Amino acid sequence: MFPRVVSFQTRLVIGALSAVVFASSIGCGKDEITPEDRLRAQAVVRHGVQLAEEGELDSAAIVLEKALRYDSSNAEALYRLGMVYEYLLRPADAETAYRRALRNDSSMAVVHFNLGQICGRSERYDEAVEHFEAALRTDTTRQLRALSHYCVGLTHGIQGNFARATDAYADARREDTLVRTGVRGRGTGVRADGEIRGGGARPQTGDRAGLIPHGGVQPPCDHVPDAQPHG
Repeated sequence: MFPRVVSFQTRLVIGALSAVVFASSIGCGKDEITPEDRLRAQAVVRHGVQLAEEGELDSAAIVLEKALRYDSSNAEALYRLGMVYEYLLRPADAETAYRRALRNDSSMAVVHFNLGQICGRSERYDEAVEHFEAALRTDTTRQLRALSHYCVGLTHGIQGNFARATDAYADARREDTLVRTGVRGRGTGVRADGEIRGGGARPQTGDRAGLIPHGGVQPPCDHVPDAQPHG
């Protein structure tokens, strides 16, 4: 689980320090990747994840970028790097990393989920639904499936598709009854039982889920600027 307690000021500083490194290194990789390169990359990724878990996000970003210099096709490195950049409040860079991860491994359900959140926050709702549904097609984990259904419902609610939103919330509760807690009071127009009233389902800015690390128990995606990634 990645750390959640990182001050806004710290994330801004880290983002500024790592911007040049990210821009210059994420696209770089060796033309011929040997088995030894792949093993080195895997070891470096583990180190990067450890640094991220310890809250050393600037160092984690640099280390994960180093992994990509050994193996530019390492989807795990790209996924973890995308998460780090979301924590650093750099959604455009995170989206680039996530899309590259999917080009190398389209079965990464959690990457689809995180991209869905990014698309939702930038009001690309149709694409958001596509990614949440892709997560549902590629994942059998009860929690992530429940969160994906929930986010499909939230997105449809924002768009005014209340019947489809209600169906998606029901699917989420069938996957995990704890989702009822996430639905309760999660935004204008959502009743505690998940039904949609005519007012719609756009979340209120004062009711935010925060970052949702993979395996976490936070309520799922609110399409607001500081909603955070799953991973």
